[in-house]
Amino acid sequence: SSVVGTNASALTSIESAQGALEHVKESIGNVSLTQSALEAGLGQLKVAQALLSSEEGTLEAAEQRIRDLDVAEETTNALKSKILQDAGVALHAQANADAQIAGQLLDAAGSATQLANDILGNRGSALAAQANINPQAVQQLIASDLAQQQILTSIKSVA
Repeated sequence: SSVVGTNASALTSIESAQGALEHVKESIGNVSLTQSALEAGLGQLKVAQALLSSEEGTLEAAEQRIRDLDVAEETTNALKSKILQDAGVALHAQANADAQIAGQLLDAAGSATQLANDILGNRGSALAAQANINPQAVQQLIASDLAQQQILTSIKSVA
């Protein structure tokens, strides 16, 4: 049998035994130093593992926030499109309502003009005579009212 680096048959004297003992102590010290270095390395690996786990959690949280922002952006864009669409529909409805109101006003104006023409046409001569108005002036007013009615009809057809 052998002790680290020493032959057992060579341990015949106290001095050689003490030398062998010193050699064993030195080897044990070397093993302890190696063990300490390995334990220190293991500790560093554990710290690195903990840091990586923490970083992994941080990255996962960041990815989730990015996904949430993407969803929020898409939701905002969809809502914006819906609002613009609803506004367009409302403007179109308002424009139709305005056109209908304009048409009703034009109809009323045309009716009023027609009524005035009827009154002036039926009673034009009598009114002209009573008011001492030249009958030709009354005819010019009637013609001017007819021109206005034609303009209103043209505007109505455009609206």
